[in-house]
Amino acid sequence: MSVAEAVRGRAANRPARRAGPPPVVPVPASCGFAIDVAVSLDRAVIGPFIATAVLGAWDGSRLAAKVSGPRLRRVFAVVLPVVAVFLLADAVR
Repeated sequence: MSVAEAVRGRAANRPARRAGPPPVVPVPASCGFAIDVAVSLDRAVIGPFIATAVLGAWDGSRLAAKVSGPRLRRVFAVVLPVVAVFLLADAVR
């Protein structure tokens, strides 16, 4: 089997792409820029949040490769309300 035949065979077995809107990546970036221009923000405060978001996305992609989708949804369904309760309790205090 040649490489071209293998590629064609693999492409034939893939499900068709769903038609939908393109991903909207520039909007959050432009909103962040607009906020930064409008309000002076302390980079020392924002830095840890950005670092945590990047590391969380990286760890999340690694975890998603190891754990099935339904199980991952169940874990988030349990963890997110627990985090929300702790944030609410901290805000009330």
